[in-house]
Amino acid sequence: MNSAFPPVRSIPDDRTHFTLVSLAWRTDQRRSSEAEQTLRAVADRVCASNSGTIWHDWAVSAGAVNVTAALPLRGAERWLQTFAEHAQQIDPDLAGAPALALVGPQAQLENLAAPGAELFGHLESKDNPGLSDRLERTTTQGYEQITVTGADPSAALGSAATFLALATLSGGPVALLPKATKQAGHAALIKIMRVLKDRQPAIMWQVIAQENHSLGSLESTLDAVADLGLRVTRDEELLIKQFAIANLNRAWCSPVELVRALAQYEVMGWGGDLILNPESQVNEVANADLELALEGLLRSPRAVLGKS
Repeated sequence: MNSAFPPVRSIPDDRTHFTLVSLAWRTDQRRSSEAEQTLRAVADRVCASNSGTIWHDWAVSAGAVNVTAALPLRGAERWLQTFAEHAQQIDPDLAGAPALALVGPQAQLENLAAPGAELFGHLESKDNPGLSDRLERTTTQGYEQITVTGADPSAALGSAATFLALATLSGGPVALLPKATKQAGHAALIKIMRVLKDRQPAIMWQVIAQENHSLGSLESTLDAVADLGLRVTRDEELLIKQFAIANLNRAWCSPVELVRALAQYEVMGWGGDLILNPESQVNEVANADLELALEGLLRSPRAVLGKS
């Protein structure tokens, strides 16, 4: 069983008369096309053999593949059972145990959570060692792109604190990173994003600048972030939390978006509890924990620049 995420997450939602199921796998990025094709073929066979399948679709993100289906209330357990039978034939090096999310009428979910855990919880998954900090560089037509990848700090520092730290850096009412890039005075594009790398939750920094200027742009921007300060005032903290809660609550706009988001946050290692209870999770983050998470996001680029 893959211990990276729980086998089943469920949210009762009476807005739908169907059972909504979302399965998400971490995949080998070197074989991403093969993984997607294999999982699509499995889903097509399952849906073809279960005529009650109302609808299903796919989403592919950085290192993960997701299938979401709408099922009749009485056909969901059989659909999951059939999918699990086919999934046993998939090479665990390609895609192992999935994260499973369920949304639907409460009475139906009570009957599905235990079978879902039993069906998928035993599937083998490939265990990967922890991520080391990694710097990669490419050049084309006078421009250079570097990516710095390191472990996502959420496992150590908390999912909600890390989510808030990302909102503080990259967007929202504070937006430290755009301010720092402007202050550094470089014509560079600098982004921070969350991905899966070697099936592990990772933070990736991406810098695009003129050739031979990317590392310098990153270094001066990090210095500018330090100059601006990683301390967040109480007023700023409240605004950041409001921004974060509003973003998380977007998942609740429909039952389909809700089940997709729940599976995505689990498989990506972002924390399904953030979707289950956005306000309580975010509001419980202390200012000191937010500042530690900000430091955690800066750790990898500082390390590759010799500033750790």
